Amino acid sequence: MKKSRSTKKKHTRRAPRSIKDLAACPRNPRTITPEALAGLGAALTEYGDLSGIVWNKRTGQLVAGHQRIKALKKGHGRKLKLVDGALLVPDGERFPVRVVDWPADKAKAAMLVANNQHIAGDFVPEAVAKLCAELSDTLAADLYASLDLDKLVEDCSGEPGLTDADAVPGELSASWSLVCVCQSENEAQSLYEKLTKEGYECRVLNAV
Repeated sequence: MKKSRSTKKKHTRRAPRSIKDLAACPRNPRTITPEALAGLGAALTEYGDLSGIVWNKRTGQLVAGHQRIKALKKGHGRKLKLVDGALLVPDGERFPVRVVDWPADKAKAAMLVANNQHIAGDFVPEAVAKLCAELSDTLAADLYASLDLDKLVEDCSGEPGLTDADAVPGELSASWSLVCVCQSENEAQSLYEKLTKEGYECRVLNAV
């Protein structure tokens, strides 16, 4: 009797081949204002990607990644190696080191830009709360705690929001925020112009 072959398919995806393959996650819990997006674009043009480990060969010092390296050294000690332009940890994970050749003033500016919250996205409290609630059931308890996700939820919930106890039928306090979801950029711009003309303080948020 012949053994039946397994019909299970491996769920693997090929590496992205075009910009279209880099699809945004619909549950991304962060947004960014047009002003912050413009600042981020300027930073990328001038300094490139500063989100990883960046080392300036002209000064022999880090530009970005100071805290990452501290965490990697603390976690792996002498087992942490620099191999072929990347930090290598015992399990084989690689953390590439980007090398730049910048004058001191440019490196100083890049250090500030790398951590400038005014050109970064903002968390959406409701999305953060939902994701963390799901992860609290699926992540190992010690990992969830070590990532301080509960603190993130608390930080986000501290933003202005309307509770049942404070709600007044038909009224919104001047301190409350109202989020409108539009189907297109043109629709968002039209609503923004309409509300600002009526005296409301508004911000247009792009999903990022």
